[in-house]
Amino acid sequence: MIADAAAGTINAVVSNGDHEFVSMILFQLLLVFFTAKAVGYVFARFKQPVVVGELLTGVIMGPYVLNILQLNEPNMHLTFEVIAEAAVIVLLFLIGLETKISDMTKVGWRSFWVAAAGVFFPFLFGYLYMKYTGNNDLRSMFMGAVMVATSVGITARILKELDFLSADVSRIILGAAVIDDILGLVVLSVLSGAAESHKISAGVIAVTFGVIIVFVFLFTLGGVHVTKKYGYQIGKLKLRNAPIIAASVVCFTYAMVASKIGLAAIVGAFMAGVVMSERESEFKVKEKIEVIDDLIGVFFFTIMGAKVNIHAFMDPAVLGAGLALTLLAFGGKFIGCALPVMKMGVKKASFIGMGMVPRGEVGIIIAAYALSKGVIDDKLYGVAILMVLITTFVPPFFLQPMIKAMKKDKH
Repeated sequence: MIADAAAGTINAVVSNGDHEFVSMILFQLLLVFFTAKAVGYVFARFKQPVVVGELLTGVIMGPYVLNILQLNEPNMHLTFEVIAEAAVIVLLFLIGLETKISDMTKVGWRSFWVAAAGVFFPFLFGYLYMKYTGNNDLRSMFMGAVMVATSVGITARILKELDFLSADVSRIILGAAVIDDILGLVVLSVLSGAAESHKISAGVIAVTFGVIIVFVFLFTLGGVHVTKKYGYQIGKLKLRNAPIIAASVVCFTYAMVASKIGLAAIVGAFMAGVVMSERESEFKVKEKIEVIDDLIGVFFFTIMGAKVNIHAFMDPAVLGAGLALTLLAFGGKFIGCALPVMKMGVKKASFIGMGMVPRGEVGIIIAAYALSKGVIDDKLYGVAILMVLITTFVPPFFLQPMIKAMKKDKH
């Protein structure tokens, strides 16, 4: 009886063409998942970032090329947006799990100043360029924010492959990258408050920054304290996969609270990861979250790629803006991260600067957020993605010979 009633309810819900709609969504997701994973595998084989392959898959399968991922269909748009949001929340939670507050105190002031200058200069360059080309303050600040985040995964892989992880310059890069991501998310938090009102002022920034401080102290530092003191109780729960369930509850609760108070949900997810990282060695939550990320993370990057209107680049002005911002993003990060460590010598400072150049997930996330709020249009979004792709592809070609040169100097 219960089964029959449930079946009747389901049939009622998906009647009148909804069966076909659900089937179409599932078919598109299946094609995107399979293709993106295959392309990602090829990129990995050629030692290129998998995320770039997933982005390009989205571009090709999106509405502006093959239209397999029908993102511009009104009845499908919301579905894909929800899927992308869930995927990016898991991704930021995973990044947070790799960031212990206790580790932040060990990286040293050199890493901090490298990160701080590496955020300041690209942001300043991006903001000034956008203002010079006639854009308003909010749009200019968001494009500056897109340029600040470093994706150290590519650099870290090269350091590991060439057995250079233990070098002093490598430790500075890895420490600065962690701080860099946090500073990038703080910038996003401040701007997200302004985006809600579509205006920016000293008052809006001050209020949003105050909210961030309260959120950090109450939910992050308070959460870390509670986790350290009482987190062991999770292991005593007679519930299958209790740690992963508890972590998921914390993740989505923090994301919801952040969203409710005017911050980006992903900031809350990141902070939740930081809180749960204190028990990572005990409960191994990261391993299980990585499995979930492997399954749904691909949808965020393909859906973000599908939003890139490549026809916009047929306009010389748009292409020119993309290349100009890319050069500024490259130069801003390289100069900003090299300057604080010039006392180490030009070779080492240049290596640190180059190692911090690659952009990645956080930049794409900030661009996607700005697009969703109507702060930037699809042309500027495409410009942002172009900047991320170029600054991700180029540095590895410089890093390997630079490492070999530094190794040679030691002998």
